[in-house]
Amino acid sequence: MNWLKRSISILKGGGIIAFPTDTVYGIGCDATLKEAIEKIYQIKHRVKDKPLIMFIPSSDKLEKIITHSTRLIDKLSKYFWPGPLTLVIKTNKDVPIKAKDGTIGIRIPDEKHILALLNNYPNPLATTSCNVENLPVLSNVREIKRIFRKDIDYVIEGETPEPAIPSTVLSLSPPILLRRGKVSLFEIEQKTGVRVMLSRGMRIRVLFVCTANLCRSQIAEGLARQVRPMNVFVGSAGVHTTDGSTPSLLAMDVMLEENIDISGQLSRQITREVAYNYDLILCMEEKNRQWIVSHYPEISSRIFILGEFGRDDKKEEIEDPIGGGIEEYRISRDRIRIEIERIFGYLNERYFS
Repeated sequence: MNWLKRSISILKGGGIIAFPTDTVYGIGCDATLKEAIEKIYQIKHRVKDKPLIMFIPSSDKLEKIITHSTRLIDKLSKYFWPGPLTLVIKTNKDVPIKAKDGTIGIRIPDEKHILALLNNYPNPLATTSCNVENLPVLSNVREIKRIFRKDIDYVIEGETPEPAIPSTVLSLSPPILLRRGKVSLFEIEQKTGVRVMLSRGMRIRVLFVCTANLCRSQIAEGLARQVRPMNVFVGSAGVHTTDGSTPSLLAMDVMLEENIDISGQLSRQITREVAYNYDLILCMEEKNRQWIVSHYPEISSRIFILGEFGRDDKKEEIEDPIGGGIEEYRISRDRIRIEIERIFGYLNERYFS
């Protein structure tokens, strides 16, 4: 593997390489070489108070980097590594990339090229996304070579997932979500049983889903806009629909009875990019949930039935009122309102109180 030998040689010489990951294209250097790290800051025009991320090949390398391990770190590394979760942990090493508070962001990426490199190189890598600060992340070799020219010594060719979504960043002690990414806070809580708090100013993004995104999920979005806490953002989508259709007439009628105009809410198909944009996906029926899980199984832990999220008793579906009269739509609206008020009360108490 000539690319591997060349990458190792460049890193040992204090050079900079670019590489594909399981999130976005990254650039990196030997995490023990201060001059190489300084070069990354220069070519990215990155401010010095934004630390780089350390890539390691396996979780057993942590004991040489952090002050002490915990059961939570063990759980998180077991469930999410290799993968798109960056853990911010106190370090006991005088490494050049640690933050002023003595922490360091660490991740094991899940991509064959970078994993092979990490397993064959003696030191961890100091890494960051492949872009000039505050500009879009570059996604292919041609772009990288055109923008960075001779600033990057070698580019490993590979593919990054679409859409290109960065890793989730989680600070520990206590667990606080610092950056939204591929892993949802609800997935973290489900896997670990630990409550995760949000960093200041961060909002929870909630998506309502039904079949065609013409009545139930549009009603839910309209009602949610009226009762949601300020720290919650809402949207809706359908599993079998076309983009750009207005809600059904009866759905608009029952919402106007509540002085809520949903005529401007246009339908859209749920896609991987749409799904990843939301922390919590609430479906009207089990068949909607199953459809999303079957197409995007990697995010199954953030997908729930509207009537089950935040409760321990049996889940209740909101049946499709299509084909019925206005009374059926009123029943759906009122049931959806009850669930939304309950869920937003739960979210507000758990994350924002």
